[in-house]
Amino acid sequence: MTPADAMIARLDEAARAADLREEAFRKEVAETTARLATERAIAYRRLNFLRALVARVTGAETPEAAVAAAQAHVRERFDWQSESEARTQVLERLTPLALALFGAAHPAEDGASPVEADPATEMGAFEAWYEQTRASSFWQLFDYYMPETPRVDY
Repeated sequence: MTPADAMIARLDEAARAADLREEAFRKEVAETTARLATERAIAYRRLNFLRALVARVTGAETPEAAVAAAQAHVRERFDWQSESEARTQVLERLTPLALALFGAAHPAEDGASPVEADPATEMGAFEAWYEQTRASSFWQLFDYYMPETPRVDY
């Protein structure tokens, strides 16, 4: 091998190594971008879901009405027009969250909450339960497009 051939071989090896480093970097960037996009989507879904629940629960007069309002919101949000065991479990598991939100929105005159639960803790417990029992995130329910059905009066 001549000195010129050796130099070309070293340059070829350096070029291939640079190509591998760039490919690894692009893969890492794509994975990080996808992870961050998922985190962002979940954060906004959580925000919007809880914002809507707070709006519903705040208008309730009693803890029972708050639970009914929260459950009605979930049924409407996911277009659950029929009952199933899985849906009933989800609605029942949201009860502590609805009560905690009601307590936070309706403090007693002495400043104490009628329900001593923290809404963030209850939301976390619900999310953990859902993930454990369904082997998926609750927030994946929001991935399914629900086409709007036109309402026609005859």
